[in-house]
Amino acid sequence: MHILAKLFSSEALVKIMRLFLMNRTVGFENKDVSRHSRVKPAATKREVLLLQSIGFIKKGTFVKNIMVRKVAKKRKVVGWFLNPEFPYLTALFDLLITSKSIDKKDLVSRIKKTGKVKMLVLAGAFLKDEASRLDILAVGDGISQKKFENVVRSLESEIGKELRYSAFTINEFKYRISMYDKLVCDVFDFKHEIVISTPELSTEGLKNRK
Repeated sequence: MHILAKLFSSEALVKIMRLFLMNRTVGFENKDVSRHSRVKPAATKREVLLLQSIGFIKKGTFVKNIMVRKVAKKRKVVGWFLNPEFPYLTALFDLLITSKSIDKKDLVSRIKKTGKVKMLVLAGAFLKDEASRLDILAVGDGISQKKFENVVRSLESEIGKELRYSAFTINEFKYRISMYDKLVCDVFDFKHEIVISTPELSTEGLKNRK
């Protein structure tokens, strides 16, 4: 089978490729690949070996924090890295990363199911802005942290990148606005997109600060 045909043989394989393409210098063990891409361990092992066989990834060692009797200790482990010499890297990055866009209506629907979301702001990875401190900012009451985190983990597996996010209650958000909280200010000062909004959560006050 031609290399390019192999690369698009399954959805799991595409998720794993995105993970390596978005983390070009990061090493992963099989269990890390499985967790981040949300691909079952058996499928992960199979797809990783396929990617190694065509030269997309290569083995290497890296230092990792490992819990030993509830104490984090640094250990050298053997894992997988993206092979920078793979001939189709640029083409794959353009196809799987640059042209990849999340269905925002679907994203909003998924986030809304986590609680009474009154504001949702996208930045960072969703707007191709690596300098942003957050990728997702949500405001609302009764937001289930567990459900919210599950949505974020699912999005991470689709994008191939760990997302930075914060979820505030309405009162906490208003307080942060009144105090010109740096994290909140940074989100609204730079490239962002408000996909859910309500009049009660105005950010006009941020424009008045010196």
